[in-house]
Formats: sequence, C-alpha cells, structure tokens
Amino acid sequence: MREVLSCLRQLQKVDLEMLEIVKIRDTFPAKVRDLEKQLASEQSKLAKTQASFDTIHDERTEKHNKFKEDDERLKKWERRLNESKNAREASALAREIDAHKRLNQELEEEVLKLMEQEELEKASLTSFESTIQEIEEKLAKERAVCEEKLGDLNQQIAVFESDRQQYVEQLPKPLLRRYEGVKRARGGLAVVEVRNGCCTGCNMRLRPQLHNTVLKGKSLETCPGCKRMLYHQEEGAADAS
Repeated sequence: MREVLSCLRQLQKVDLEMLEIVKIRDTFPAKVRDLEKQLASEQSKLAKTQASFDTIHDERTEKHNKFKEDDERLKKWERRLNESKNAREASALAREIDAHKRLNQELEEEVLKLMEQEELEKASLTSFESTIQEIEEKLAKERAVCEEKLGDLNQQIAVFESDRQQYVEQLPKPLLRRYEGVKRARGGLAVVEVRNGCCTGCNMRLRPQLHNTVLKGKSLETCPGCKRMLYHQEEGAADAS
C-alpha cells in the first residue's frame, strides 16, 4: 500500500505542476482575445463615425451646390433689375431678390455649420484610425509572443503528460477513477497530507482512530469532510507532493 500511496502522491505532484502550466498557458490567448475585443470595438466606432461623416459630407455638398445655383440665379436677377425699364417689374424683381438673399444667407450658415461638424468627424476618424493602428501593432506582437510561449508551455505539458502516464499505468483502474473523480470535484487536489491530526485539504480534525490508521500507511483512507485521499509524511522524508 505504501507503493500505491507513493504513486498517488507522485501523480498528484505531476498533476498540480501541469495544472499551473495550463493556467499560465491559458492567460496568453486571453490577452490576445482582449486585444481583439478592443480592436473590434474601435473598428465599430470607426465605422459609425465614417457613416456619420459621409452623411454630413453629402448633406453639405448638396446644400453648397444649391447655394451656388441660387447665387447664380440671384446674379441673373440683379442684372435683369439693372437692365429693367419697367418700374413694376423692377419692384417685383427687387422683392424677389431680397427674399432669396435671406434664404441664401440661411443656407450659407447651414453649410458653414455642416463644415464644422464635418471637421469634427474627420478629427474623430483620424483618432480612431490611430488607435486602431496601435492596437493592431500590439495584437501582432502579442500573437507572436503567444505562439512562442504556447509552444514552450505545450512542450512542458507534453513532458508532464509523459511522466503522468507512467504513474497512471501503475495504479489499479478503479483507484485511478476514484482519484480522477476527487480531483475534478476538489479543484485538482485529490491527495493531501495529514498534519497535526488534521486534513490539510479542508483543515478538518480527524478522529484519533482514523489518524492512527493514516499514520501506519497500510491502507488508503479518505477525509470524512472533503473525501480527499490522505497520507502521512514521515519526519525527515522528502515531500513527494
């Protein structure tokens, strides 16, 4: 039984070390995903701003063209007014010219406001484009680092998996299934030391009889509280877990 306990402890040690490597490995894709989310968000903002810019630009262009057409029309009417010999016709033309001048002035003011909005949107576009470029550069670097680190970490995991297999092959299948079940249920920790009469997995104090049985190391015992498998580390012995 001591050999079985030793094998379980070695298996637990490998699994815990491998779990730490897996946790580290999983942080790298997370960084890439965060940058990808930032990039998508900025690209969405850019698209909306571009659509707004295009709308304002089209409206300004349309009103500017109308202003130019009306201005040409006013100039023609003013020439007619200067050439008119008929007082009634001249009076009508003068009223028409005054009315259209007021309308054209309002139109010019609208065009100027749209030009200001267009400039603001253009500045926003430049800002978003700059931010997107920065994120893309960070993302490219992070992906390169991620690929390199993942390669190294996957190699380490492969070594641990190879070590793990030798211990797995030494354990009876029912015991291995039991170990795997407890490990899944208890955050990866299935085999723990009994120290000062307590389970170090959940800190539960063991009954004296159970504690003595664990100290003898002749049978595989479990904690009544957390169901983890228990062992006693003899004084002066190397800690395998």
